[in-house]
Amino acid sequence: MRNILLLFITFCSCLNLSGQEMTLPTVPSDSFIQRSFIWKTHPFSDSMRTDSTRKMLRALYAPAFNKTPLPRNEDPLSPFLNLVYKKNTLTKTWFFFISLLIILLIIANRSFFQTLFYARYHALYSRSRFNDLLLNMKNNIGPSSIMSVLTAQAVFAQLIVVWFIASGYAQLANNPLFYLALLVLLLFWRLALFLTQSLHCFILDLTPMHRIITLFKTNLELFAGIMLLPLALVLYFNIEPLEHQWVAPLLLYLLIIMLLMRIAISVFMQIRHGYFNFFGMLYFCALEILPHLLLYSFIRQSLT
Repeated sequence: MRNILLLFITFCSCLNLSGQEMTLPTVPSDSFIQRSFIWKTHPFSDSMRTDSTRKMLRALYAPAFNKTPLPRNEDPLSPFLNLVYKKNTLTKTWFFFISLLIILLIIANRSFFQTLFYARYHALYSRSRFNDLLLNMKNNIGPSSIMSVLTAQAVFAQLIVVWFIASGYAQLANNPLFYLALLVLLLFWRLALFLTQSLHCFILDLTPMHRIITLFKTNLELFAGIMLLPLALVLYFNIEPLEHQWVAPLLLYLLIIMLLMRIAISVFMQIRHGYFNFFGMLYFCALEILPHLLLYSFIRQSLT
């Protein structure tokens, strides 16, 4: 029986060898060994290589965002409903460019009329220098005087614009058109006063007194404008109406002081040069105080 079983196994193995070719065993390559090692160590490497697992995890756990805009509804119970947020409206560049033009105007006045420019400065505190300047100037109407008046009125217009912004009128005043309109009004007011005072002094034979007062006012306003220009720039680019509430009263008092100085100069120069008489007082009351009182009453009625 044992021999019969051994014979049957030998016969089956012969049939298997007859149906197949004899092949030699092959040695596996290095890449095959590396892939086998990676597969045994990281069994999910094939799925990560095709990015399927990452997409599946992203679809399951990635945050979803609403891409459609929501309607703007204010919550009546929100604690931030009645809060006022600061909004800096002083970020426009036109004010800087206007200041740059004023600086160029000052440089041109000093370069083209250098002797006269320094003579105006020394005449503010020296009586002899003022008399020399008065003798050397044939009249008060000239390129240097026009540039000096334009410089002073341009700086005063800037201060008025800053006062409007500090008072809460930023939407009205913070644009170049308002500034240009204000500058034209100031120049027109200055020209109207000059013509009226010249006519009055010509009729009463007070032309020398008018020349003295006008020249000193022009010199004072020129250098006052030069000193106040940095103040206008600093206030414009740094104030917040809600935080710096002291700016508007400060500028208002400053402009009033400048106006009072113009009026006081008339009396001072009349006394200094011997024109303080009846006609001098008439000039002071009718052409220095009365026009500004009328202007003040007109502005007050317009704003109220």
